[in-house]
Amino acid sequence: MRAFGESLVAYRPPIDTRSVSEMRQIPPNGFPEKALNFLTPHQKWGIHSTYSENLLMLTLSRGGPIVWISETDARELTIVDNDWVEVFNANGALTARAVVSQRVPPGMTMIAMRYRITLRNAL
Repeated sequence: MRAFGESLVAYRPPIDTRSVSEMRQIPPNGFPEKALNFLTPHQKWGIHSTYSENLLMLTLSRGGPIVWISETDARELTIVDNDWVEVFNANGALTARAVVSQRVPPGMTMIAMRYRITLRNAL
């Protein structure tokens, strides 16, 4: 962290949304969109571990980033299990496989915290 000019924990204010206001005015691209609450729980095999992205561990899951979504929201957005979806907000975007589940309440979506895209699992 010292290489980046930080030695102690520092407060960083939220992003100024005025700087991305042009992005908010972009019309829809024809695909269905819906605002959902976004949760980031710990991933199943990755708490305090660097071994969550090796080939053996990736075979225990779907092998990449996944987004959990409720059956109700998926039906409304015409998403079926294992579809590729794009999740975005003012801070960025990600593409992942959809996991349609009744375990997720309507109006909410989840992706595992600290999922890393590396050369090994991007190929």
